[in-house]
Amino acid sequence: HKDTESIVPGLESGADDYLEVPFEPMRLIAKATRLVERKRMEDALRKSEIRFRILIENLTDIISVLTPDGTIIYESPSLENVLGYKPEEVIGKNAFALVHPKDAPRMLDYFRESLRKSEAAKPIQYRCRHKDDSWRILESVGKRFDDPVEGLVAIVNSRDIT
Repeated sequence: HKDTESIVPGLESGADDYLEVPFEPMRLIAKATRLVERKRMEDALRKSEIRFRILIENLTDIISVLTPDGTIIYESPSLENVLGYKPEEVIGKNAFALVHPKDAPRMLDYFRESLRKSEAAKPIQYRCRHKDDSWRILESVGKRFDDPVEGLVAIVNSRDIT
């Protein structure tokens, strides 16, 4: 049936599309082809997401995403191996609170400059507080990114060089 009372419940219950009866065979082929292609694209996206998750979860470097004021909005799981913090312990906090007080002014300048440039900044070394209150020497490189959801952010790749 062509009426809304027939079509809407079918779509709401999970149907991807519908054909009006009587239907043209070429329309059936076109719709089936489109649905198969959409399924292939969804499968490819799912595989890509799985691959990305595996990569991020097994990195030895820390990947951080910071807002322009330094607020942490993402930390990779490797943060726990390198600095002892679980990502959820630092998300929402300012990244510079973990930087050694003597290195903080230099880091803030570096960070602000990184946000002004479109290319990746040169690596910088600084001391960062481990959860056990010791200091680790990290080397980081940052790059600005215009995130479609968050707006301007910095993506920072850091490694322990202690």
